[in-house]
Amino acid sequence: MNFKENIGRGFTVTNKPSMNEKIVEIRGDIKLINQRITMIEKNHLKHLNDKIVTVQRILWLVLSIGLVNIFAAFRHVLLG
Repeated sequence: MNFKENIGRGFTVTNKPSMNEKIVEIRGDIKLINQRITMIEKNHLKHLNDKIVTVQRILWLVLSIGLVNIFAAFRHVLLG
């Protein structure tokens, strides 16, 4: 039998991936996406949260110093 006879008997020659191969590829992609999301949640978001907390502490410190200075100025004005 030659090539043309094989095709005529129901054999197909194709380079397209089968449905199972596509499903396996999609599952692999989903696992990779889940790993990246987990990395973002556990690593990057934690570092961002730490930086935000640091900025908040600095802002509270500046606010406290400002309020102390305002009270000191009022005390100086009122008591002379």
